[in-house]
Amino acid sequence: MNKIFNTLFWIFILLGLGTFGLKFYLHNDTEELEAEVGKLKVQLRYNPVHSGGDKIFGYRVPYDIVWRAGSGDVTEIHFSKDAIVEGKKIKAGRYSLWVKPSQENWIVILNGETGQYGTDYEPHRDLYQIKVPVRNFEEKVDPLHYGFVRDQNLLLEISWEHTGIQLSVQEA
Repeated sequence: MNKIFNTLFWIFILLGLGTFGLKFYLHNDTEELEAEVGKLKVQLRYNPVHSGGDKIFGYRVPYDIVWRAGSGDVTEIHFSKDAIVEGKKIKAGRYSLWVKPSQENWIVILNGETGQYGTDYEPHRDLYQIKVPVRNFEEKVDPLHYGFVRDQNLLLEISWEHTGIQLSVQEA
């Protein structure tokens, strides 16, 4: 009996370590970005995803369906203090970032739940929805890319394939 218990114990330990190792191996490509505008610090964490030659928007990422805007764990954004994003006041804090793409506009969703795997979307936890027009590019962007650009304000860019958006961010 003791021998069976010890064997099962070590099997579960090894399975747990293997699962942790696999998760670490699969998610070690996490990108972290940070930018400041005035006294506002914006931090973003996401997992890039490659197209693999697939057509993305309208196919692999369907239109009018909420998407995690990355792979693996959900994309997260943190505002160190109150911010104004595309004219909408956002309270300081950490949010999961989701996108509902369409051909002409994307709806960027800031959700109050963070830390979840990217398919665990809880729409009742949505705090902000921001509609942004789509920008089209001649040159293909792959993998999925987030970036900060300085204009009069700070711009958060999200782009993949031949499509993307820009969000204006400023301190409140």
